[in-house]
Amino acid sequence: MEGYLFGVPSIAFSQVEKGHAHLDAAAQIAAEVVGRFIREPLAGAVLLNVNIPNRPLDELRGCG
Repeated sequence: MEGYLFGVPSIAFSQVEKGHAHLDAAAQIAAEVVGRFIREPLAGAVLLNVNIPNRPLDELRGCG
């Protein structure tokens, strides 16, 4: 959020449930989101808040 407050496009990632289950899957989704954010930047100061379920990768449907 600090970056956003200073006008820097920013992304915040969280897992839906407490704990550290399926961090590998969450990391893969985070990498996909960052890649898309770089390829298709949004105009202006932006803060994306991404909540990733604590599930195996094959149970995640991706993001729209």
